[in-house]
Amino acid sequence: MKKIIAVAGVFALAACGGSEVDEPAEAEIAEPVAEATDTTAGTYEGTDAEGVAFSMTFNEDGTFTDSSAGEVVRTGTWTHDDVNGTCIVEEGLLEEAEPMCFEISEAADDGTVTVTNADGESMTMSKTD
Repeated sequence: MKKIIAVAGVFALAACGGSEVDEPAEAEIAEPVAEATDTTAGTYEGTDAEGVAFSMTFNEDGTFTDSSAGEVVRTGTWTHDDVNGTCIVEEGLLEEAEPMCFEISEAADDGTVTVTNADGESMTMSKTD
């Protein structure tokens, strides 16, 4: 008997809930946030571990060119975001290829930047433009 009363009570409470649907509160419309200006584009020069001069040029159109000893050694596309940093994809690689990402610090007063890869290895380069 107690079970019947308990079950009846549950149904009675459910019935009291009504069929009225709560209207969702009106969403506030956020003001647009000004996009940060990406300063990655430009040419960076450095010297590799063997002492050979190289440069990386990041063009405004999202393409890049790497040169070593005055010869183009690779081209492709680049992107930049706050999560991954600057990422490049070499031309000719499969679409599934993982981009190579690294962080580029802001230029110091002397024009040098620190470039740090995903393994935490860093090198100093000069941003020439």
